[in-house]
Parts: sequence; C-alpha cells; structure tokens
Amino acid sequence: QVIALGRLGWSLRRIEEATGVRRETASTYLRAAGVVVRPPGRWGQPPKPAIEVSTDSGAGPAVIRRVKFPPQSSSKIPPSP
Repeated sequence: QVIALGRLGWSLRRIEEATGVRRETASTYLRAAGVVVRPPGRWGQPPKPAIEVSTDSGAGPAVIRRVKFPPQSSSKIPPSP
C-alpha cells in the first residue's frame, strides 16, 4: 500500500496518516522499490541545478599551496586594550 501511494505522488506525511506506517519507514520502502521520494517542502518545484566547479587551466585537478609568512616580532603587535 505504501509503494502504491508513493507511486501516486503522495507525500510521506500523507502516507503516514493513511497507513499508520512511519514516514522514515515509508521512505525506506519507497527508495528500495525505486520510487523517487521528493524532498520536504519543495513539491511542485523543479530540482535545483548543481553548482559547477571549474579549475583554473583545466589541465588537471586544482592545487592548493600553503604559503609561509615570516614570523612577526612581538614588538610589532599592538597592545590589547
């Protein structure tokens, strides 16, 4: 019954109210059956697009370099109030 209602597009809360099966359990059953479970609060809206990440040159993976700064002398640090 849970799978049939999920295929009809019912929300997990509505399935829970109609069947008495907890939302979490109904979600597990639907995912196992290959039924897409929509995220809460976004019904009727298309999914958000993925964010594209690009590297600088496209020649390979981005490289993170650590930069060493010279140590500061204690005389240059302003006194705290």
